[in-house]
Amino acid sequence: MKKLVTILALVLVTGTALFAQTPAWSWYVSDKGNDNDNNGRSPEQAFRTFQKAFTSAAASNVKTITVVGKTTVTGSAFLYEGSGAAEILLTGQDENAQMDFRLSYGEKAPPSKLRIESLRITDEFTIGGPVNLTLGRDAVFEDVEFKGNGKDLSITMEANAVVRQTKYPYSSVTISEGAFLMKDNALISGAGASVSGVYNTASFAMQDNAKIENSQGDGVDLVRCDFTMMDKASITGCRDTGIVVNWRSTATLQDNASITGCGRTTSSFTEPPLMGGGIRVGGDAVVVLMGNTVISGNKARQGGGIYFTSDGTKEQIYDNSTPTLSRPDDLRKANQRISARYRGSITSLIIQDKVQITGNEAGEGGGIYAVRGSASITVTFTTNDDGRIPKASPAVTAPAVTGVVMNGGTISGNKADYGAGVYAVEALEVEHVRYTPPAQAYGKDFFVYNLGSYIEDADRKSPVPAFTLNGGSVTGNEAQFVGGGVYAKVKGAYQAGRGTLSGNTAGDGEGENLYTP
Repeated sequence: MKKLVTILALVLVTGTALFAQTPAWSWYVSDKGNDNDNNGRSPEQAFRTFQKAFTSAAASNVKTITVVGKTTVTGSAFLYEGSGAAEILLTGQDENAQMDFRLSYGEKAPPSKLRIESLRITDEFTIGGPVNLTLGRDAVFEDVEFKGNGKDLSITMEANAVVRQTKYPYSSVTISEGAFLMKDNALISGAGASVSGVYNTASFAMQDNAKIENSQGDGVDLVRCDFTMMDKASITGCRDTGIVVNWRSTATLQDNASITGCGRTTSSFTEPPLMGGGIRVGGDAVVVLMGNTVISGNKARQGGGIYFTSDGTKEQIYDNSTPTLSRPDDLRKANQRISARYRGSITSLIIQDKVQITGNEAGEGGGIYAVRGSASITVTFTTNDDGRIPKASPAVTAPAVTGVVMNGGTISGNKADYGAGVYAVEALEVEHVRYTPPAQAYGKDFFVYNLGSYIEDADRKSPVPAFTLNGGSVTGNEAQFVGGGVYAKVKGAYQAGRGTLSGNTAGDGEGENLYTP
């Protein structure tokens, strides 16, 4: 027994000695630190700048940076060193840890992975380039203007991470290109998120109880972005529109997603009437509502639940591969362009499954306001470098023109002066075009020009309804004046299908279910 105790004691002593020789498990940064004299491996030996700590972490096996107390980063922290495949963790020493901090990352810098946990960050936070950033457990961004840009940027909010805004009235998170994901109870409070694609389509997803609440502007603003909202994600209490789906964006809401309590019916000299309390759709956008999505308790001057317009443009380019003209050597100026235009909607809203659009209010269109805008498609033919141009028109096909189509779900319990369920303004006109090329073009130093004059109108299609009731029900809506269910402003704006239109009321007793002037 005595021999055994001796051996154990030796092991304990040896283990203690070995542990004392291991390197620190974190790099430390503090306002009281020093980049030149300290080694950064303890709170007492902390670095002064985040840049120094990040560079040290990137170059070593120790990938944690700990903030001691309230630390202010002077100027901007430019990260020219990449972390590579390893993720660097930025965290706080205790509940008093806070960083006032501007982080910039050049687009040509090496790739980095950065995770922030248990730390409160204030001031501006700017990040771009090939960075994978995670706002993790108990990370709090308070009164921060969060800006990100770059197609290789990936930002994830998870594990109760919070972006809280009390100073700035509009978007607290602004991302150009890249990918943005909110999940696991992540929260943006007091402001919204603006995600856009410039040269590349951006992506944004809200899932797993992610929430945007009480924005002083819009909740989500999308431009050339693919957006998904699912798994009980919610947007609530925004002063303006819950989701604005703009130019070339797509939005899919499913699996108990909800937009509630957004918008307003008031307006002023400096604040125009609001179009769309829950969702505003326009500009080549496609929106699909499915599953058990709920659009409820929203308000606007037009479209308490949803405001839909067919405004938008689309361009399609054809590279010329047809035979040349008789004198191609005289057509030395390349890249001559001609355009063919389409009038018609390339914006669509599809409602299906068990979607509920309920309890919304507006002057016109309590549930949905659908209006025809001015939309077009531009088809461009481009010459090759040798001056070739098309001798005949390729096929020019109309896009899918659907307006608002309801295949399932319920529009109920909405209120408006006119069109409590749906206010359908106009039918959508679609017009074909064709291209007729010139018979000939030749001559010394002569090149083809003004070919737009050869665009001719062809056959016109029948109008497409602004609102089509293929399935589901429009019921239990209440108009103060006329059009309890559907107010169709012109003939053809509404098309009945297999859906149910019944049980709606109108104060004037006229057009309780369907009103057409």
